[in-house]
Amino acid sequence: MIRVILRHHEGVIEAPRNLIRAIPGTTLVESTLEPGCCGGAGAILLTQPELSDTILERRLEGFRAAGAEAIITGGPSCVTQYRRASQGPPVFYLSEYLEKAYDAKAGQ
Repeated sequence: MIRVILRHHEGVIEAPRNLIRAIPGTTLVESTLEPGCCGGAGAILLTQPELSDTILERRLEGFRAAGAEAIITGGPSCVTQYRRASQGPPVFYLSEYLEKAYDAKAGQ
């Protein structure tokens, strides 16, 4: 699943997905939930931690249902929020995931 801040502010949706689809051995899956906040945006994580945790768990359920093995995002608050989860898949910035794929290919 990719949650890219560009989606919400700039309407850029397909370009990052195309990058991920181009990585050999990577299959892009989307959350089973509609796109939305991870519960970490703005001050909600600090001012309303219970609500933030509820939203986080709901989002993680969508990733689990989709069979996601990693979460890839471009949003700093999303990375922070998803990395807080003790039972979630690994979380990467898009740039981190691309670097990991490049390093794996270079090591062949």
